[in-house]
Parts: sequence; structure tokens; C-alpha cells
Amino acid sequence: VELIASKRLAGNKLWHTAYGNPDLNFHLYYGGVSNKAILGNYGAAFLSIDYPLYQNKHFRLVAKFGTGLGFSNKFYDVEDNPKNVAMAAKLFALMNVGLNARYTFHKNTIGLGVDIMHFSNGGIKLPNLGLNLPYLSVSYGRSLSTQVKREPTAPHSHPTRKIFYGITGIGSVKQVYPTGTKRYGVYALNLHARTILKPKMGWELAFDIVSKQSIQGYRPDIDKTQWRMLQVGLYAGY
Repeated sequence: VELIASKRLAGNKLWHTAYGNPDLNFHLYYGGVSNKAILGNYGAAFLSIDYPLYQNKHFRLVAKFGTGLGFSNKFYDVEDNPKNVAMAAKLFALMNVGLNARYTFHKNTIGLGVDIMHFSNGGIKLPNLGLNLPYLSVSYGRSLSTQVKREPTAPHSHPTRKIFYGITGIGSVKQVYPTGTKRYGVYALNLHARTILKPKMGWELAFDIVSKQSIQGYRPDIDKTQWRMLQVGLYAGY
């Protein structure tokens, strides 16, 4: 069961019209995975955005991307639930991607969609094999407004061809096998630069430095220094 509240981004910013006026959605989800005794049921609250791939007056085909938080009433316990190697925490992150077709008449919308939802805590607590839930959906929606309000397109907020720089610091924790061992810190620094060529076109570069302290938990017989544990990465995107 999934309840969704949607708002059409109606063109008051340039990227709204450039991407066909996407929908911004808030989801409440609840469902099972056919094994209540071990895996239990799952709930989630997340945000998503729908990018139209094709649309006309009544029909809209959209690609959906979403992320948020999930929870479950069953998780790993060494005594009470040792077979649940998918989830070790009550609360975890989720990602959702999907393809949805919708037909609108008057204030009504009927839809058919195919989605996949991924649950994981990112290794903060083990075991954490995670779950991937593919599903088909049939939906009905009712609009609360008579029409989409379209405002004049705003000028581009960022000058094109100007380079924007940024830095991001990341801190987290990670557990390693065997299950029940200590948690290690994970630290990262991201340096990035990007520029805009057109409303839907640009490039970006990034450099990452990662210190994953959990490496200390592997092969304790091998000498490890902080310098040797550093990991670096280079990213380029268009």
C-alpha cells in the first residue's frame, strides 16, 4: 500500500520547464516480503521526483527517482532471529526508481507502474545483505486543484560557463564481520567543480579522499598505517 501526495512544479524556475514540469512527491509505503516470521513487514517515508519522458494533454510517462528512510518490525538477533541476514537495524535508508504511465481525465488519474525499492543500512550494523523489492502497481489519483498554475519563467539563476567550486566533508561508521564486532569510523573529503553550459547541459569534476578505519579489522597480522589506508578517487561527469 502506498499513499502519495504530489505537487506539479509549474514553471516558475527555468529548470522546471526545461525538464517538462516534474512532479515532486511525498510517499508513505507499507508492505511485506512474503516471510513475516523472519523478515517481517516494511514501512517507508520518502521523497521522489518524476521526470516526464513523454507527455500530452492526457497521458504522461515518467521516470521516478526517490530516497528516504525505512523501518521494519523484524531484524537480525543472534538468539531470536539469527536467520535474518538481510537487515540488522530497525531503521535504514532506501532508494526507489521506477517507470510510471498515467492517464488523466477531468480531475482523475489512473496509473500503471513498475518500481524497485532498495533497503540497506550501508554497513553501519551487520549483517546487512539488504533487500531489493521489485513490484508492479496500479494506482488512482484525484487532483485537489482545477489546473496547474503556470508562472512566467524566471531568468537563469546561474551564469553559464562560470565555474562553481565546492567541498563536502563526510563522516560515518561501519561494522565488519564477524557480526557483533566494534564499529569503525569512515571519513571522507570531496572536492568538486562544475559549470553550466545550457539549462540541461554541463560538466563536473570531483576528487575524493577516503579514510576507512574498518580496514584495521581485516587481517590484523598485516601492518597498517593511516597513510596506507587512504583511498582516493577521481570522478568526471557530463
